Amino acid sequence: MDIPFLLIAGEAYINDERLPARIIHVTTYRLFISPTESSYSSIDCPIRSIDSIVMKDDIYLNIQCKHIRSFRLKFVTKNQRDYWFRKLDDMIVLPTYLDDLFAIKFASDIRKDEHSYHDLFNVELIRLQLDTCPWRLTKINENYELCTSYPKYCVVPSIITDEEISEAAEFRSYKRFPTIVWRHANGAIIARASQPEVSWLLRRSKEDEKMIQAIINACNGETNSNRLLILHLGTRDAAIENYAKYYPDCDVKFMNLPDIHATRRSARMLSAVNAAQDKNYYSQLASTQWLQYLLALIKAASCVVANVNKHNRSVLVHCSNG
Repeated sequence: MDIPFLLIAGEAYINDERLPARIIHVTTYRLFISPTESSYSSIDCPIRSIDSIVMKDDIYLNIQCKHIRSFRLKFVTKNQRDYWFRKLDDMIVLPTYLDDLFAIKFASDIRKDEHSYHDLFNVELIRLQLDTCPWRLTKINENYELCTSYPKYCVVPSIITDEEISEAAEFRSYKRFPTIVWRHANGAIIARASQPEVSWLLRRSKEDEKMIQAIINACNGETNSNRLLILHLGTRDAAIENYAKYYPDCDVKFMNLPDIHATRRSARMLSAVNAAQDKNYYSQLASTQWLQYLLALIKAASCVVANVNKHNRSVLVHCSNG
């Protein structure tokens, strides 16, 4: 049988079986359901995205994914259903050894490619014109010792030393210091960071203030806008509003996005609503607030796009943990 999808690096085909109106395919990476009738669409589901598998009646399996998606498989017989339940249920259990994770096999195959991570990173730097003054590449996090959640290489203003980056990182939550992640053709940039740990004592960091001003100065040589927009994704915070006075060429805007706890709670509610398929679906969907949260996220993204693309204005995006 022809495989109806392309295998990715490290992926191996295991087996397949025909179901009513569909064919089920399993690899070391995914569960793929291909239709045999034009009225159905295919389902491509990574094994690690499956949260639970529940047997229903005699011939059904209900599959719930971690990203809220759910679907049902119909089998010909109970024995066939039981076989696939055992097989898939075993596959979603985390392996005892790290090397048995598909992600490790994928990474191993990718590393065989002639292009290294550093080479690809340099290609992107050149494309975005971040490879020359007023920007530079810092390797201060090459061993993930400064910030465990940041990449090996980061783009910063060329006049900022690694020592100053290290000091500025101490002022930011989880040491997520300001770094450039994208540059528009008009010279405006998008930077990221976690919020400063100012607290009610209004703690300051000269190195952090210098770093932000260096970003502004670097952009001023390429754009007409001389004020940086600090987009705080969380709710209005008096401490953050007060600290802004130490950054004279910046404006702070609050986007009032929900925190991670509210988002997770909403996601759990949405998952339950989708699985239940109740006749009051739309009212229950509204009660999850998921669509309101999506709207707030789209508004925040639109704000960034408008400032960078239309107004040639650079934006620093941060929230409580960056």
